[in-house]
Amino acid sequence: VPALRASRPDLVPALKDTGDGDGRRGRRWELRDALVVAQVAVSLVLLVGGALMVRSIGAATRVDLGYDVDRLAHFGLAMEMNRYDAAAAGQLFEAARLQLESRPEVEAVALTSRLPLSMNNNGFGLYIDGHQSSEDDRPFIVDGARVDQHYFETLGLEIVRGRAINETDRQEGLRVAVVTEAMAARFWPEEDAIGQEFRTAWGGTPYRIVGVVEDHKVNTPGEAPTPYLHLPLSMTGTFANVIVRTATPAVQHVVALEGEFRALDPDLVFLDTGTFRGLADLRLFPVVAGAWLIGSFGLLALVLAAVGLYGVIGYSVSRRVREISIRKALGAETGGVVAMVLRQGMTLVLLGGVAGAVLAVIAGRVLSSALFVDPLDPISFGAAFAVLAAVAALANWIPARRAARVDPMGALRAS
Repeated sequence: VPALRASRPDLVPALKDTGDGDGRRGRRWELRDALVVAQVAVSLVLLVGGALMVRSIGAATRVDLGYDVDRLAHFGLAMEMNRYDAAAAGQLFEAARLQLESRPEVEAVALTSRLPLSMNNNGFGLYIDGHQSSEDDRPFIVDGARVDQHYFETLGLEIVRGRAINETDRQEGLRVAVVTEAMAARFWPEEDAIGQEFRTAWGGTPYRIVGVVEDHKVNTPGEAPTPYLHLPLSMTGTFANVIVRTATPAVQHVVALEGEFRALDPDLVFLDTGTFRGLADLRLFPVVAGAWLIGSFGLLALVLAAVGLYGVIGYSVSRRVREISIRKALGAETGGVVAMVLRQGMTLVLLGGVAGAVLAVIAGRVLSSALFVDPLDPISFGAAFAVLAAVAALANWIPARRAARVDPMGALRAS
């Protein structure tokens, strides 16, 4: 744009312009100022976004998941991969449970088809009496898992009504279920969920709800109370995740606990092993990555905005040397000159800040599903404003200070 303007000059005014005045400054600065305001606004949006994500990381580590992720280890086994049939697999799982429970650091052991916070979801299509009228109606999709009789105790989850899954349910293949409070409230808001029935196929044999367990995090640390279904785990299944609760942080016991499995079968191959803390960290990876990414772009944008401000104010000072010299010759104080120059730069910052604040509110709403803090978190906004204001003030102060040091007599003689 400046090149196009320079290629079509208005020659008469250009010849009359000595370069000392500032009468045409508004027209020449229009685009430059707008770009600086835009840089400031974008910087603020990215800084706020980065601050929200960073704050979310800290908040996520303090979320009550319903269980202690630091004291839970998990071991995934697909026994058909280890050449076990269903009966032999069931025997090994039971032997491993007893072996693990014999260790002094182990408090409880359980089996489940799906781990809370794991990346794979087990969805069940449910038909509930009074909610659908024919097999053509769409079923409700609810995530869930098949669990053994020790599952809720191992995770430390409270059965708020009814009972948990027991050994008889598993041995006899009874069609019973334990649901979360959120599921009970969703499908039977004005009734007791205990005794209610649902089917996984239209016209199929119903499952009867025998217990309601407290809500807990099943998919992500930041989720709202989630409807979740627990069914009995078969005694002869070939796949299971073994959950082990330890008295001290589980990460230091994983290798030793693996050894207990290998004592039963040295050639045993695991699908995966680790701790619930690792599962939580994996679920939080998008937040961590987002914090790094948005924060990095925010710092880059801040640098660009600072350079832009410095350039605009520096250029302004270079064009106003004669004006500043006259002011100083007439007795203007150094502080007054600095304030005059700063006022111009900080006006641009203020305009960009107002625009950026509006955009940051919108950005916060967009990011809300990935946040563990309020999208309008005052600390995040305050920190972003403070950083931007400090950097902008520095970018303005350097040329302002240079302007204040102008030698009025030398500058006037040179002009």
